[in-house]
Amino acid sequence: MSAALALPVFWLLRERLRLLGDGETLVVSLGRGQSFHPHEPLTYILHAGLYRLARGLFQGLLATPADVAQATVALGSVAMGGAFVATAFHLARALAPRPDQSDAAPAEGDVRKTQRLTWSLFLVQGAIQLFFGYVENYSYGAAAIAFYLLAAIRFLDAEWPLLAAGVALVCALGLNLSAALLVPSFLVLLLLGMGRPGRRLGCARDAALTGVVLAAAQLFFASRQPGYSIARALREAFGLAIQGREDQAPFGYLLSREHAWGLLNEHLLIGPFAGLFFLPLLGCWLAHPWRFGGRGAFLVTAAGCALAGTWATGELNLGYARDWDLFAPYACVFTAAAVQLSLGGQTGIRGGRLLALALAASLFHTVPWVLLNASAERSLERFKALPLGLGRTEAAVGLWYLRHGNPLGARHWFERSIQAAPQNTLARYGLGVLLMDEGKYEEATGHLWAASRIRPDRDDFRLRLVDALVLSGRPEWAAPELRVLLDHDPGRAQYWACYGVVLEGQGRPDSARVAYGRAVELDPDQPIYAELAAGAGRPGAYERAVREDWDRLVVAGDRGQAGAPTERDRPSP
Repeated sequence: MSAALALPVFWLLRERLRLLGDGETLVVSLGRGQSFHPHEPLTYILHAGLYRLARGLFQGLLATPADVAQATVALGSVAMGGAFVATAFHLARALAPRPDQSDAAPAEGDVRKTQRLTWSLFLVQGAIQLFFGYVENYSYGAAAIAFYLLAAIRFLDAEWPLLAAGVALVCALGLNLSAALLVPSFLVLLLLGMGRPGRRLGCARDAALTGVVLAAAQLFFASRQPGYSIARALREAFGLAIQGREDQAPFGYLLSREHAWGLLNEHLLIGPFAGLFFLPLLGCWLAHPWRFGGRGAFLVTAAGCALAGTWATGELNLGYARDWDLFAPYACVFTAAAVQLSLGGQTGIRGGRLLALALAASLFHTVPWVLLNASAERSLERFKALPLGLGRTEAAVGLWYLRHGNPLGARHWFERSIQAAPQNTLARYGLGVLLMDEGKYEEATGHLWAASRIRPDRDDFRLRLVDALVLSGRPEWAAPELRVLLDHDPGRAQYWACYGVVLEGQGRPDSARVAYGRAVELDPDQPIYAELAAGAGRPGAYERAVREDWDRLVVAGDRGQAGAPTERDRPSP
C-alpha cells in the first residue's frame, strides 16, 4: 500500500531538469538507439526496453524526442521508487529487534516506533531523489542494493537462503558495476553461514549457484555486446574512478584537503545522515565488534567498503555536485549500518532519540531539495550558482539554452565557460555547433578542432569537425579525421558514407565507390548509400552530395537514422 501511494508522489514531484548527472547525454543516446553501456549493461537494456514500450504514451504530448526519452526514463525511476519504498519497509522491520528475542527485549510498542523511524530515515536521505523521475542510471541499482541488504538480513535470521542475496548482488552488479564494492560483504555472509554446521551444505550450494548466475549474466551481456567482459569492464571502471580527472595526480589528490572537502559535500548530498551517520558509530563497532553479532559484521563490511569506494574515487569530470549520484545508492547501506549500530546490537533499543534527530535533519535537507527540483525554472537558476569550476556550470547551461532554442543565451554561457576554462570541451563543442547553425563554418572549425584534440576519444566531436571542414570547403582536411573515426568504429556505415563523399570531393571517384559499397554492405536498408554509390563520378556529384545528402549523413547519429529528414537548411559550399 505504501509503495502504491508513493508512486504518484514521485511522479508529480519529479525532476524537470536534465542537467544533473549525465541526464542530457542519456536521453540523446536513447533516441539514437543506444541500448548497452559497459559500466551499466543491464540498466541500459532496461532503459532501452522501457523507451520502446512507453514512448508512445508521450509522443504528441511532449515537444522533442529528448523530452519523450526523459519521460520514459523518469517512469522507470518512479517505478524503482515504489520498489524501494516497499523494500525499505521490510528492511526496517528486519533491522529492528524483535520483542521475543530475550527476557530483556524491548516492548512491542518501542519496536514499532523504531521500525517507523528507521523506515522514515531510509525515505528521507538525499538518495531518495533518484526516484523522483531522476534522469540517470542509478535508480535501478539503488533498488537492487536495498533488496540485497534485505535478503542478507533474512539469511542471517535463517529465513531466506544465501542464494537470494547472491542473485540480488549479481543483478546489482549488472545494473552498475560499482556494486562490486558489496562482494566482500557477501563473502562475510558466506563465512557466517559456513560457521553454522546445519547450514554449511546449503551455503556451499548457494555460493556455487550464485557463480552460475554470474556466468549466465556474462553470457547474456556478451550476446548483446560481442566481446564484452564483466572483469575487463570492472578494471576499466575502477581505474577511471581512482584516476579521477585527467589533470589531477590520483593518489596526491586523494590525500588533499580539496578531496576531503569534496567528499564531505558528496556525503551531505547522498545523506545527509547516511555516511556521516555511520562514520562516528563505526567506532562503537571497532571497540566491541562481538556485541553486534553477524548483522553488525555484515553491515559494517558493506558500509565500510562503500565508504572506502567514495574516498578512493577522485573528482570526476562533472564535479561532485553533479557526480553525487554515483554513490547515492549506497546511502541505504550506510543508513542500515548506522541504524544497526545505533540500536546497540541485536537486543535492546538505545538509539531512538538519535534516529529521531537524524530524521529531522534529513527532512530539513531533502524536502526543500525535492520541491526545488520539481520546477525546471527554479532548478536551472540554482544550477547556475553551482561552483563546479573548470567552466562546467557555464557549459552545461549553454547546452541547455542551445537545445531549447535560445542561441543568444547559449553563446553567452559558452563564452563564459571558455573564458573561465579554455580547455572545456563541451563549451568548445557547443559553441562550434551554434556557429555551424549560423553558417559560420570557418569560425566553428577552430572550436571543434580544439574540442576534438583535447578529447580525441569523443567521436561525436570529431564527426562534427568533419562536418565543419566539408561545409567550409576543405574535404582534404576532413579525410584524415574520418580515417580516425573508421579506425575507432570500422563497422559504422555512416562513417563510410561520409568518407565516400569526402573522397569524391578530393577527385577520387573509384575510392568513393568502394567506401559507398562498404556502407551499403554494412547497412543495406538505407537507400541513401546505394544512391550515392550510383552517382559517384558523375559531373557535379560532390556538390550535389553535399547539398542534398551530406546533412542527412552527418546528423544521422543526432536525429535518428541516416536518410531521415533534418531541421537544418544549409547553403551549398
